[in-house]
Amino acid sequence: MEQIIRVSDDFAANYYPLKISSDINWSGVKGCWKAELSLAEVPSEHIIVPSFSMIDADYSFSFEIQTPSGKCRLSTIPELKGEMKPGNFSEHLIPHIDCWHTSQHISEAKLVTQVLTEKEPKSFLLICSIRPICKPVESSAPKWKGALSNVTPISQMLAEEKIRHRICSPSSLAMAVSKIKGLAEIEANAVWKKLIDLCYDLNINAYGSWPKAMYAASSFGVLGGIEAHADLESAEKCLELGQPVVCSIDYEKGKLKGAPLESTKGHLVTLIGIDDEQILVMDPAAPEKNMIAREYDRKEFEDAWLRKRGAGYYFCVTSE
Repeated sequence: MEQIIRVSDDFAANYYPLKISSDINWSGVKGCWKAELSLAEVPSEHIIVPSFSMIDADYSFSFEIQTPSGKCRLSTIPELKGEMKPGNFSEHLIPHIDCWHTSQHISEAKLVTQVLTEKEPKSFLLICSIRPICKPVESSAPKWKGALSNVTPISQMLAEEKIRHRICSPSSLAMAVSKIKGLAEIEANAVWKKLIDLCYDLNINAYGSWPKAMYAASSFGVLGGIEAHADLESAEKCLELGQPVVCSIDYEKGKLKGAPLESTKGHLVTLIGIDDEQILVMDPAAPEKNMIAREYDRKEFEDAWLRKRGAGYYFCVTSE
């Protein structure tokens, strides 16, 4: 099963490169708003990836899946200092930092998003992706070919030693945000340093939370969402409109030739181009800026990205 539900107001509906499929109603009182998405049936061994971001307002948010057999919540974004790990009251769901895995088939499920903000959410993007945790990649010739230009290279390895191996998410995000905003190199490096701080999650002592990254991007007026796909088609649509995509990849030794990391259980790179045989990315794990632009075998990259989870950061084609 593969399903992506995207809901928004007119702002994201007009500017998000992928089709907004639904409308939504917020309920609540001033300061606390909730919205529900029906997920219906979800088979076992699937991943459920929620995403929320908004601009032009201060906010925090959390996600909870409710089923007849129980409920399971993820931590608040941004994190609350000292917040206890949310309890899991569903034997069918396994919570992770930024998603759920289904251990059994679930039915009559709904995703409840709670947003703490003064007024009813506006200029927001709410997404929920569902797909098998692992799925063989069915590679096909790209429908769009080309590459983005003028993407400022940022190497995570130039950060201080104690964090340089942990900041691929804010580093890749900084390259994407800087491209979207049209920033010069000096400005891009300033954004990078701010994003490192904004992406850090105190409660998990890590920089790689996907929803925290979208929250961080929104502080720069960039609206985006996390989506989990099984092919390149959505990424091609974004690139065609001039938008990079940040990809979460996972590969064993020798499975992504030419990469600065021999292997990884989780790394993020910025996708900027596609051709028949090659994928062009900005890989922040490269030790020097002039080594960040990399060409990878397209099928090897598809396997590293789309075989397991297939998560990526996607952005609106305009920002404020």
